[in-house]
Amino acid sequence: MIMLFIDLFLLILLLRSLFNCIFAIGFLKWIEGQQQAAVSSPDRLIIILPVYKEERSIDAALVRLSELLDVAGNCAAIVVGSSRERSGVDPRNLTLSLAEKAKVERDLSVTIVEDPDQNSNRAKQINYALATIDGSPAKSWILTLDIDSKVPRRVIHLIRSGMAQDAGIMHVPALFLDNFSKLSVLQKGQALYQSRWTITHECRRMLLHRWTGQMHYHLVGHGLCIELQQLLSVGMFPAASILEDVHLGYICSVLNRKVHIVPEFELADSPVTYIEGWRQQYRWAAGVQQYLYFLGQLRGRLADYPFLIRFKAVFFALQGMLNSISWNTSAYLLVAITVSALLGGTLPALYLLCYFGEFAICLCYFWRRDLIDSWDFFFSPFYLIFELLKRSVPANFAALSSIIGIKHRLKKAEH
Repeated sequence: MIMLFIDLFLLILLLRSLFNCIFAIGFLKWIEGQQQAAVSSPDRLIIILPVYKEERSIDAALVRLSELLDVAGNCAAIVVGSSRERSGVDPRNLTLSLAEKAKVERDLSVTIVEDPDQNSNRAKQINYALATIDGSPAKSWILTLDIDSKVPRRVIHLIRSGMAQDAGIMHVPALFLDNFSKLSVLQKGQALYQSRWTITHECRRMLLHRWTGQMHYHLVGHGLCIELQQLLSVGMFPAASILEDVHLGYICSVLNRKVHIVPEFELADSPVTYIEGWRQQYRWAAGVQQYLYFLGQLRGRLADYPFLIRFKAVFFALQGMLNSISWNTSAYLLVAITVSALLGGTLPALYLLCYFGEFAICLCYFWRRDLIDSWDFFFSPFYLIFELLKRSVPANFAALSSIIGIKHRLKKAEH
């Protein structure tokens, strides 16, 4: 009976990985086959860039932001800092001071504001920036970026095309490979893993929700474009959550808000040092452990909704918790399956073939796009082996901290 259960479990994993392989091939072909946008919306697009202790990166980020404004048409930009950056030693907000200097020197059309809340976080900063926007929410869209976001100009045209077609929520998928050549061997595996995850998990979930309505998704704070009226209707960015974009995605998926994927990749950085990579994974793992909290926060708001919506709130929360458990156990499960395959197991061997096939498909795409060079392409299996073996450990520490009541240390990884 136990062996039957194990075989069934392996069969499910095999079918999922096989589907991921097929999806990755089709999705990447779709991305490459998209043409320039043919229509454009006259509605207002507002780019929001939340910053905190980004004095080393703010100047380059404003240059990239001004380039987007040049092609965006009816567009504005808000750089929003946090008063947390001020201290008794240095009462200035250094990031915003440098932003103001660059704005004057470069004659940039950006608005610079500071969230006065000493306990602010990324969600509160964005919500504060949104409160400064005038005009009709129905005719305004926001695009949130990170300090390290490298968004091609073509993305703005594609977003404006989506705005014209009333695509209420749009997502610009990110590949974390912009600084790949500067990463250590340990961190290259994390960058490759996370970029593959964008394709075979993040985008897959969004499209499955769009096609079936039965799969939850999470939104990503960098590269999220949403109609302001829609954002207001779901309650803005949830500021009390560890990962506000994951929580917002849960709410939107429960309420059956469809996401349209922008057919172009944004390039972003991956953490340079091992400790920064650990902090990032710890924070993400702690955030995706909060699905039962998300459910508790949402249930009271759904009292007057149809039963199907209330059922989805529970069903999607369970999906999220299952994903969290998967993260916590994936490294150990991979070792067990590998040992089983080496001992002659057919199903384990087929699963490993499909699982590593997901990576092979994505790696070939990264190499053809010159995102990684031939040397790194050859050694990428070695980079990934270490990442796969250690990936569960930060999640385990995050889970242990939650269980024994230790407050999470959630410093965001530096870029």
